[in-house]
Amino acid sequence: MAHQVNALAEDLTKSMNRLKETMRGIQIRRAGFKHLYNETARAVASYSVGMVDAKALYGKQKPGSKPRG
Repeated sequence: MAHQVNALAEDLTKSMNRLKETMRGIQIRRAGFKHLYNETARAVASYSVGMVDAKALYGKQKPGSKPRG
């Protein structure tokens, strides 16, 4: 499970970096895309933090033990 979370976190980071690079080529003010980009970046950051926090909980379990919560 922790490996999958790490892979997902890496993919999210790569995707957000790619989006950031793409944003440099768009005339943001004309397209009105800046606000949507900022909201998306905040949502992905919040999701990433939650995912990393959840990974810490799964990493502490012993094999065969019941999930917490």
